[in-house]
Formats: sequence, C-alpha cells, structure tokens
Amino acid sequence: MLVTVKALQGRECSIEVSPEEQVEALKLLVAERLQVPVEQQRLLYRGKALADGRRLSEYSIGPSARLNLVLKPPGGGARGGGGAGPETPPTPPEDLGVPPPCLAFGGPLSQLLGRHFGVQEGARVLQQLHKDYAQSLRGLSLDDLERLGTRLLQPEGGADAGPAPSTSPAPSTSPALSQATTPLP
Repeated sequence: MLVTVKALQGRECSIEVSPEEQVEALKLLVAERLQVPVEQQRLLYRGKALADGRRLSEYSIGPSARLNLVLKPPGGGARGGGGAGPETPPTPPEDLGVPPPCLAFGGPLSQLLGRHFGVQEGARVLQQLHKDYAQSLRGLSLDDLERLGTRLLQPEGGADAGPAPSTSPAPSTSPALSQATTPLP
C-alpha cells in the first residue's frame, strides 16, 4: 500500500509499505527519503503518535493514508526519559498561552451575557462557549495548524495580505464622509 508522509515544513513523500510493516521500518524509509534522522522523527496518524514496536495495521493505517511527521529536537528533546509515545497527553490550549474566549474577554463578555440572558443563564452560555472553543481546538489537524501559523506569521503586505482597502484607515476619520452622512436639517 502507498502511504504519504508529510512534514510540517511542507515536504512530503509517498512510500510503499505493507500493513504488517513495523513503525520503525517506516521511519527508516522516511529517513532515507526526507533525510530526517530516525531519532528525530515522531510519526502521527489522526493525531495519535505511532509507537516503534507496533505494526501499521494496529493503527488501522490503510492505502492512501496520510501520516504527519513532527521533528523532535536533536538528542531526544528537553523532556528526557526516552521517546514520548502515544501515552503523552496533548497540551491544553491554556498551557500554550491561548486563553479560551470566556477568559480572554472575561468580565465584559460575562457582563454582556448576564444582561442579555440573566446571571445564571449567562454563566451557562459562557460555559458552553468555553466547551465549544476547546472542542474546536481539539478538532484541528496539523495541516490546519500549519496553515494558520503560516497565515499569522506572514508579514503584512505579503502576497496573501488581502485587498488593499481593508488596510486603509477607517472612513469615519474623514471629515468629508462624516459631513456627507450627517442628516440635513
């Protein structure tokens, strides 16, 4: 079967393997094709890290599967203690410095919801908003994160910066416009 391995830097390769192939054998093929040392590879399938001692079939990897390659720092990384396997829990968004919207807007959002729905219902809406936000983050693939990061890190005025009028000053600062929209007596 043919599987595709994609690194976050955009490089990818297709490799012919058997479903009974062991993960470490696939890593050797990836090292050969993408020139990434085996000890720096962490292969992911559907968000789950592949353990070296297991077969591809144990992860239900079939033909045309798409695996993601994440590079570990040389020397095993800062964690120590050997390779981080699938038992390593994902880092919650809050630990990455990304506050959920209910915390980012805190008081103002809570007050607005409290005025609109009442205090108790507003708190429930805010709690549901937090749950929906967390679920949305968990649903992002590595490709989604790569696209988002690329877009956010792209300097303003780049090729995909968008239409020019959106970067111009707001029309409300123009005295001529404010006179034109002011109703006549």
